[in-house]
Amino acid sequence: ILHELGYQHEIDEETWAVWAADGGPVPLQVENGLCHGIKPWCSGAEFIHKALISFKDQQGQSQLCIIDLNQSLITIDLAHWQAIGMQGTQTARVNFQEIAVKLIGHPNDYLDRVGFWHGAAGVAACWYGAAVRLVDELQQSCLKAPNPFKKMYLGQLATRLAVTRQYFQYIAQLIDSQPKLSHERDVRILRAQAEQSCLEDGHPDHEAVGKTVQAFALAHDMSYLHVLIWAWHWARPLDPRINWQKARAYNLTQAQLIKKRQAIMQFKSQIETDESTGNAAILSPAIIELPYSIKAVENTSLDASSKVKKSIRQRLPQPLIILIGIACFIIFMVEGAAMDWSGIYLTQQYGVNTAFAGLAYTFFAIAMTTGRFTGHYLIRYFGEKKLLTYSAICATLGLALVSIAPYWWLVLVGYTLVGTGCSNIVPIMFSRAGRQTVMPSAVALSCVSTMAYTGILVGPAFIG
Repeated sequence: ILHELGYQHEIDEETWAVWAADGGPVPLQVENGLCHGIKPWCSGAEFIHKALISFKDQQGQSQLCIIDLNQSLITIDLAHWQAIGMQGTQTARVNFQEIAVKLIGHPNDYLDRVGFWHGAAGVAACWYGAAVRLVDELQQSCLKAPNPFKKMYLGQLATRLAVTRQYFQYIAQLIDSQPKLSHERDVRILRAQAEQSCLEDGHPDHEAVGKTVQAFALAHDMSYLHVLIWAWHWARPLDPRINWQKARAYNLTQAQLIKKRQAIMQFKSQIETDESTGNAAILSPAIIELPYSIKAVENTSLDASSKVKKSIRQRLPQPLIILIGIACFIIFMVEGAAMDWSGIYLTQQYGVNTAFAGLAYTFFAIAMTTGRFTGHYLIRYFGEKKLLTYSAICATLGLALVSIAPYWWLVLVGYTLVGTGCSNIVPIMFSRAGRQTVMPSAVALSCVSTMAYTGILVGPAFIG
């Protein structure tokens, strides 16, 4: 990838990985050359030195960056996704906190590479190989113990695999003859054909169970089998097709293989290519290839009561969220006080004509608006932490000046400082609440918003 994008000078003797799967609770973001967030499904996380990592920019375009993993603010969590066939790869969830990165190419450059689509055909070959492996098992079983179900599935699968094999040969010749072209359309067709060789054709009675899974169970005469139905590495967060829990194991008995409708939970197989990896959004055959280890997958589903308790705990504000909420409460209270009391303060304390009483809030509002519009550039220049510190100092000095100013025009200067200082604290706090990992982002933002707007409602009355 580095070579194709013109960054071969970055290649060194370190151990590298490419982590380009999208998803997870807090997607990776890069701002001002620093990344923050969580990258899920990072194989080899504990022994990799450098990584090519994908993220979405502010326009939603895919971008690559290089990250040196030998940094203290990178934490690795091996507990969140441990599929039985991947335990040896140390696949983990990696948390980045303000880590320096180097951008590679322009947005979508790595998706437009010729190699991206040639590689996508290679992934489809893995699916095809999984299907062939399972059909071989079914064929051997048919020879030993003839069974009408086995013969039926064997005939259907053999037909599909024969067509898929012919199309693989066609694509291989096409790429060999024109290696500088991506052949995206042909590769997409190949992937759809290869996936259909492994997945069910959409019949409502067995959407959850591909023919290859059924064939595997029939061939080995397994009366009780735990089968990982799908892997959701590349599905988008909150994708309506996915029940967003940990990958489930469904109990399949030989008598229920065809009528396991409830396992799918209204999921319908769709052929999609994920732009970040070239892999299908829903991937089944790459998992079921793991021979004989399927039945060892543990059923990690929890009982209903424990789920309810866990859900309630996740929605209780954590200390970090409470601190962020308190900061927002104070800033909103100051804003409410400036809006409701600055005019009265000028007229009663300094004897200003009522015609000019609104000047204090006008100066405050202009300063806050200017600060909000320039906040992005200030964050880029100072960084979030420094800007928070400077903003708090500015607002504090402004409030002090408002309180002790000997002349009314100095009060206007004070309110200008207050508006400037308060302008970027709340946006940064809301951004931090959305990026934290101690509780779900949506719940955290709801808690912070509630505390913040309580400040603007209760604050002015309390001050009065």
